[in-house]
Amino acid sequence: MTFNSLGSGLSAENTVTLYDEEITAATRIQDTIAAALVRLRAGRNRFISVNKLPPELLQSIFRHSGLCGRILKTNLAITSACSLWRSVALSDPAMWTFLATANLHPSLGDLLVARSAGIPIAVSFQGWKELQSFEQGLVQRTLLPSNKITEVNLKSESMTEFEAYSNYFTSFHHIKRLSIELDQAYLHGLDDASDALIFSDDISGHLPRLQELDLIHCRFYWDSQIYTNLTHLSIHFQGINFDWPDEEDFLEICRSS
Repeated sequence: MTFNSLGSGLSAENTVTLYDEEITAATRIQDTIAAALVRLRAGRNRFISVNKLPPELLQSIFRHSGLCGRILKTNLAITSACSLWRSVALSDPAMWTFLATANLHPSLGDLLVARSAGIPIAVSFQGWKELQSFEQGLVQRTLLPSNKITEVNLKSESMTEFEAYSNYFTSFHHIKRLSIELDQAYLHGLDDASDALIFSDDISGHLPRLQELDLIHCRFYWDSQIYTNLTHLSIHFQGINFDWPDEEDFLEICRSS
């Protein structure tokens, strides 16, 4: 039966039934064509040079292109390229070890946590509101029980914001690397940045495993316990006056780390 003959002398109910039968038949043809295209493309892809590379080398390329999991958009594009690339990418947990919480849908966060398998993950927060909602949601549900978070990157809009939410670091006592950046727009409104950019020592007791500390436009007191056990310390200031440690302060930091 063809569409030209449909509806001739038939009731509306029978006409709809005939259309449904035609749609079902066309859908079967469409599915057959789609399956054939998948098979043909897979066969063709086997002869493309890049797909002849060993899986270990492909993994290395994927890690570099996605900055070891820090560019989620790139990683998702890789898994959508072809079945081989998807298989290689999904078999490498290291590609799924970075969570940027900005506009991150909870289901996507759960997906990344699952794909990272047993490897620790890094989390990046743009402000304390993200940290608060993340700590109350995804962290409590998935991450904290397995102690997976070992790196936290935090950008704060002000010192007040940082101090107000410092208690949230109790949830991240397994982290080994911490990066804190103060928004540069906040710095321009300060008369004296030397003392105004010094954090209190409240969070140091919550970070017993901390080994690497990166501070951008902020710092702790030079005798702070935060420096204990550090193996790497980076402090970066640009465009503002800053009171750098004298020789004795520097030696004290070295003795405690």
